[in-house]
Amino acid sequence: MGQQISGQAVMSHLPEKLVKHAGLVRESGYLTYEEFLARVAELNDVTAKLAAGQQKHLLFEVQPGSDASALWKVAVRIVCTKINKESGTVEASRIMNLYQFIQLYRDVTSQAAEVLTAEGTIKDPSAQLPSTDSCQASMWMGRVKQLTDEEECCICMDGKADLILPCAHSFCQKCIDKWSGQSRNCPICRLQVTAANESWVMSDFPTENDVANYILNLADEAGYPHRP
Repeated sequence: MGQQISGQAVMSHLPEKLVKHAGLVRESGYLTYEEFLARVAELNDVTAKLAAGQQKHLLFEVQPGSDASALWKVAVRIVCTKINKESGTVEASRIMNLYQFIQLYRDVTSQAAEVLTAEGTIKDPSAQLPSTDSCQASMWMGRVKQLTDEEECCICMDGKADLILPCAHSFCQKCIDKWSGQSRNCPICRLQVTAANESWVMSDFPTENDVANYILNLADEAGYPHRP
């Protein structure tokens, strides 16, 4: 009798990077809008506590209007701003998509948990986390820059992404060419890509208007004309 292999056993033999990527994709797929907003608020709270007593802190905000669409997971953008507490000036600012935000959320909350474990659980929820000697705001802003600069292929996780599909998943040219020869759907979310022009090269990364126009075109092509 053949021996069945569990999903967990298969995952244990995959490269760690690929397993992490699969987890992030699954997490973003199940994430509700309310949970997303709660995570933005939590990240503001946790980073403020990690940077307690330091000169700089981070502020996370949803970019106005980017979450207005029904397809908010594709279009939403989160602005991360490093602010000097004393002068109130903005020293740096970066914009993340949902996938990048979830990666940062995992990293920050994981470090916060380690700090709590090392220093002992804090019973007062309003208490500040023990701060470290390094500038937390600058360190995490560096991580944000790394996430937004190093766009990786969603298939091989090694090649640098050359193009992005309308669903916001990015791929290297080699992988997407091989995949598109077999299927016209996005390998990650299965969104159908029916035409060659339904993708953007990374040098022409889609603006908010590009995404909005694409969504409007989908609506125009669906259903039938309405005549009141």
